Amino acid sequence: MTGNADPRVYLVLDSTEVTGDWLLEGAAFREVAKIRGLRVAIPAPVSAELQGNHERTVADIEAATHRLLRDRRRLGLTTPDFEPSTVPYGELLNDALSRRQIEILPWPKTSHEDVVTRAVARQAPFDQKGGGYRDTLVWLTVKELVADGCHVYLASRDRAFQNDRAGGDGLAKSLLSEAATLEGTVELVTNLRDWVLERAAQSPRPTDAALMQVRTDRFVQEFLGPWSFETAQIYPGEAGLPLESEILGDVEILDTGDLKVALIRELSDGGAYVEYEMDVSLGIEGVVPLRFAQTHGWQFTESQRVGMVTVKPVLDLIVSFGVTFESEDFCATESKGSKDCDEESTFQIEFIAYRMNDSVSSRFDN
Repeated sequence: MTGNADPRVYLVLDSTEVTGDWLLEGAAFREVAKIRGLRVAIPAPVSAELQGNHERTVADIEAATHRLLRDRRRLGLTTPDFEPSTVPYGELLNDALSRRQIEILPWPKTSHEDVVTRAVARQAPFDQKGGGYRDTLVWLTVKELVADGCHVYLASRDRAFQNDRAGGDGLAKSLLSEAATLEGTVELVTNLRDWVLERAAQSPRPTDAALMQVRTDRFVQEFLGPWSFETAQIYPGEAGLPLESEILGDVEILDTGDLKVALIRELSDGGAYVEYEMDVSLGIEGVVPLRFAQTHGWQFTESQRVGMVTVKPVLDLIVSFGVTFESEDFCATESKGSKDCDEESTFQIEFIAYRMNDSVSSRFDN
């Protein structure tokens, strides 16, 4: 429990908020304890799911590592020693939760019969195909807190909880109706990082321009310079394509603009969360609906998917990077003293996302 927490106000985390930040090192988890009057928790089903997801992710990475080592040996290259992970993620997760003052909520008391009844009735969070068992256990955990008179913020990017399941704002109407008769209240949080940083901010500290340049230079040298767009994952919606589209293979970098700082939030521990943006023109190969290609005057070839064709458009996009910098990695640039500016930096990439660049004429237009 965070200091001075109100036992009736909870931030409940779904697995979507931890997956990828397995040890809770991102800006949101570093700052959430600063929010006064808030208890932070994960449901027991989320803890179980995270452990399963982590195990599968580790298995995939270790298999890829073995393939890499095999290929190096075939080429006559030296192969570094590789030791498989031996520490169970459950232990690492529990240590991280304890460090961040996050508690694990018990399994919901709802009977199997009630869960099956919801599934048969396709009652949210169950979907129309009967999927959503784990989401339902998370919701039932939240509902028990609300029934006890708590105000709950449910942090999740899972569309099972969202209004109309298409990314609409707010909690699904059917779930709101369930909670309306209970003593407490519930709200859906779909952007945990922004939610936490807005509430954890104390008196803003000015950002030193020289220090910011050190951070940016290190980000460029250690990540952006070696980073390859060919390995990036771009979703159709980000590229302005219909959601049923598919982006194939590698992307080709045609042009890039200057890297710009879009947002700076100085963290209470001396670190900083920074969002960078950069214009980029990418050549892609994708599969889109035939009518969409015809409407935009694109040349196309046939695809194996009915009603879809293969195209190779140029996309004018903006790529955004969310980066959390550690405080101990940067020197006080105005007073040459205790810190070494050349020491190895530590930062964490929290997200990479794309969106259409509305400031340039769309390449989709004929």
